[in-house]
Amino acid sequence: MTSHHLRIPVMPKDQFLRLIEETLNQESGALQGPELLRDTQEWDSMAVVDFMALVDQHVGAAPSCDAVSRCATFDDLYVLMES
Repeated sequence: MTSHHLRIPVMPKDQFLRLIEETLNQESGALQGPELLRDTQEWDSMAVVDFMALVDQHVGAAPSCDAVSRCATFDDLYVLMES
């Protein structure tokens, strides 16, 4: 009998988006995921640092600045956190 390992998400996407909204001081439900980071005024260098800390807290390892800079949307950030 072979065992298959199923990847369990670090957190559901909606929970991730609510944490990002809190970090960016946005209303709950403001983000859906496909929004472009560059079009989000609050997405600045401090938000990048906060995101990296959030991932480190939930995953145990922070993504590199280079990996974060390759993300174009909040969905991309979620995929990065889950990888």
